[in-house]
Amino acid sequence: MKPIGYYVDTKIPVVGEIEQSFGSCLQGLTKEQKIYLVFNLAGNLEDSFPYVHPANIEELCSKINKEISEESDAIGLMKALVNSL
Repeated sequence: MKPIGYYVDTKIPVVGEIEQSFGSCLQGLTKEQKIYLVFNLAGNLEDSFPYVHPANIEELCSKINKEISEESDAIGLMKALVNSL
């Protein structure tokens, strides 16, 4: 696991605060808290990409929702997507 500073500048005040409060590898956050933060950040980015071929993505989202029911599989897919950015 890489520290938060590998991904984002810890000189950004809120990032430095996160590092101080929850550790350099975010070990002080629960899995649920991390997922909530990812959800929040992704929601904030949504406005940056208004045209993402919604029909194709919506169809894919529907398939994912139907076929991925295990929490570990959903988290694995999130990791794969985030690490591909």
